[in-house]
Amino acid sequence: MVPRDNTCMANKVDPFREEFAKFLEQPSRERLRDVLKNHYGELPNLDFKAQWPERAGLVKDILGLGNSGGGCLVIGVCENNQAFEVTGLPACKDKADVDNEIRRFLPQALMDTLQPMDFRFQAAEYPKLVGKSFQVLIVPDNPGNLPYLALAETTGLKNTVVYVRRMASTAEATYEELQGVINRRLATGHSTQNEIDLNGHLKELGALHVQLGLFRMSYPSINDPWGSSGHVRIGDTVRQIETFGDFLKKMIVAKQERIKQILEH
Repeated sequence: MVPRDNTCMANKVDPFREEFAKFLEQPSRERLRDVLKNHYGELPNLDFKAQWPERAGLVKDILGLGNSGGGCLVIGVCENNQAFEVTGLPACKDKADVDNEIRRFLPQALMDTLQPMDFRFQAAEYPKLVGKSFQVLIVPDNPGNLPYLALAETTGLKNTVVYVRRMASTAEATYEELQGVINRRLATGHSTQNEIDLNGHLKELGALHVQLGLFRMSYPSINDPWGSSGHVRIGDTVRQIETFGDFLKKMIVAKQERIKQILEH
């Protein structure tokens, strides 16, 4: 086992981060060997697992990494009393099985970037790896698509929260963490036309509701808060006109339908 040595952690972590960054950039058997040999515990973007997590936990970890700058899961490393042991896996899990377990819960933009890999060490300079197998799931950093949320719920997984990495674990984002995720997206300058349209329609819907509130305050005695229709004579023609309340009602319904169309596409 490799114990955590807090007294010299500061001097050792930075070189290890560099080794880990190289592995993420160009994954290889040799670079994984260096990561497993020289690591000093988990990092926010490096998560060790003895076995593949159950579905909800796996989806949360992927979302957390995706929302926090990317990273990877290394399967086959066991934590015991704050120490990590490279135990390996008895057999590599079929990548198709992993895909089938998580696909309906992850956004397509995230799912399509995942990189599952198998690594087997028949011989190695680091004796503890000889004869052992490991699997790695790399989650690339793609801030232009943030934030990532689960598409569906299951036990232990919510589709209404943003998951992030906090220290060496996955957690629901606080307000400050959510702002950080959104700011990373904004910093890319990436906005789809649908997003631009959606923001505009949401602002307009808010303005319509403000007007509705003012209308209700102006006519508190009207039983129907939308007002009632009237008639106006234009020359020899009498036409029915709608009150401002009637108009607001129609515009709010129309705006809600437009927003719904954008969200469904």
